[in-house]
Amino acid sequence: CYLSNMESILSARKLTYRYDSRKPDGVLDIDFELKTGQILALLGPSGSGKTTLLKLLSGELTPQSGKIERKPNLKLGFVKQRVEHLDCETVYDFLFKSLNSIDEEIKRENQIRSVLSQLDLTNEIHSTLDCLSGGQLQRVSIAAALAKNPQILFFDEPFANLDWSLKEDLLQEVLPIIKERGISVIWTTHHYQEVFPHADEILLINSGEIQAKATPQDLYFKPQNIFTALYFGKNNVLPGSFFQEKAELVVLRPCDIEVSLKPLPNYIQGLVLKSENYGAYSLWKVQVKDQELWVQVQPHLTAESIVYLNWDSRKLHLLG
Repeated sequence: CYLSNMESILSARKLTYRYDSRKPDGVLDIDFELKTGQILALLGPSGSGKTTLLKLLSGELTPQSGKIERKPNLKLGFVKQRVEHLDCETVYDFLFKSLNSIDEEIKRENQIRSVLSQLDLTNEIHSTLDCLSGGQLQRVSIAAALAKNPQILFFDEPFANLDWSLKEDLLQEVLPIIKERGISVIWTTHHYQEVFPHADEILLINSGEIQAKATPQDLYFKPQNIFTALYFGKNNVLPGSFFQEKAELVVLRPCDIEVSLKPLPNYIQGLVLKSENYGAYSLWKVQVKDQELWVQVQPHLTAESIVYLNWDSRKLHLLG
């Protein structure tokens, strides 16, 4: 992986912060390393500890124990879910205020015009923020963060309020700029579909603890535990004995199961219990013996009551 040769820019060792010692909130014994140019996603359900970890890493909270090491003179940028601004404040005024660390006004103005040009916002420079669309408002927020020339950008669910197509368009526009500048990103979200195409590595967090740390590909196809296996969509986690394996549990993705409407050699008969259409594909819940499996099929297939299944044993992932 190209990241193996990159410089470490921030690291956490045994990082712990609990709001209430009697509850599994906050974070516990978090270890990881962020490298230059890396996109690291903090993924997990609501209340899992993602935002707490982000606040610790950004310096907003002080860890109760553990250690954070940062590259000296590290510049940070923040893009949050909501843009905090004054009523009738213009794009120019908002950015000018955000660059208050630059004393010379002409330097501020040059920086503003440069970043607005990159994000296709030049025509909105004198527009008021309360008149912008949600997508434009987030562009302005990202522009304000990029104008400070940060080495790390903290994304705190900044796309949560955008519809899916607008979110994808914005990401396709913004991420190349971030990568070109060599900026590292720490990105919190509970939607894995949002970060899977873009993240170099994902920390999957639950109850304040890291459940898994891996690439999106490995998290999906080689989960390290039951929580990870079940987090990424409907998945099959079945006793090893069902597959004639010695492992306690076996993971098999719905997309790795072959389906036939007619009996074939080495195929197992199953009863279709349920069909769910997702546009690009459908999922069938199929009972085989005393177990139920989710199977992914082409959307044009009509679910028969009886189907026949087969899978490659090399696609089985063993747990325990």
